[in-house]
Amino acid sequence: MRNSGTPKITCQPRITCRRNVAGGPTVARSLLTIAPMKLFPSVVLSLGLALGTLAYGQNPAQGTPAPEKSNDTPKVTFTGCLAKGSAANEYTITDQKTGEKIQFTGPAQVEKFVNQTVKLTGTMVTKGQEKAFQPETINQVAETCK
Repeated sequence: MRNSGTPKITCQPRITCRRNVAGGPTVARSLLTIAPMKLFPSVVLSLGLALGTLAYGQNPAQGTPAPEKSNDTPKVTFTGCLAKGSAANEYTITDQKTGEKIQFTGPAQVEKFVNQTVKLTGTMVTKGQEKAFQPETINQVAETCK
């Protein structure tokens, strides 16, 4: 039976009241237009949490350098007269404070400091049974040995 008089108004819980006019929206169509608006914040929140969890669980970038290990060998400094040794790239520095002669090997660039007073900084390394000085920096103190 059709009611040809006034249109029938139906109300559902949590759904706005709508007139049910022939050819007008039905309850199913009303749900389709209302529900997505209510679901949108929940879907966005769920996606945000899922993507945030995935991003947090990623490994660090491959280009990130590993922290450097601290070198336990203390730095040693000798100041004195630099002399050429008997072999190639072999040198001797006579420490001004103790008079001790320290032999070491170094690169060819050390040659320009021979017969000058220099300050050598480096580390003492163990080579077999012997301790050897391994220079890291060289600075000129005076142009001649005193």
